[in-house]
Amino acid sequence: GGPRIFGGQGTHLEFTLPGAVRVVWWGGAEHASRLAPGRAVDVIVRPEVDTFRGNRGVQAILADLRPAQA
Repeated sequence: GGPRIFGGQGTHLEFTLPGAVRVVWWGGAEHASRLAPGRAVDVIVRPEVDTFRGNRGVQAILADLRPAQA
């Protein structure tokens, strides 16, 4: 699926990159339309170990995003 808004206040955004990499955009919910399915984007992410609710995994924290360059 496409991007998903989450968080108690609905202010964060998550999406998945090819290869099943979960990307979190803290405070990025207002930008969900920039991640429409089929729209190519370039991203810069910072890998992070996620330990939410006792589950441990790897996620990527979005540092920057722009429309993909042709």
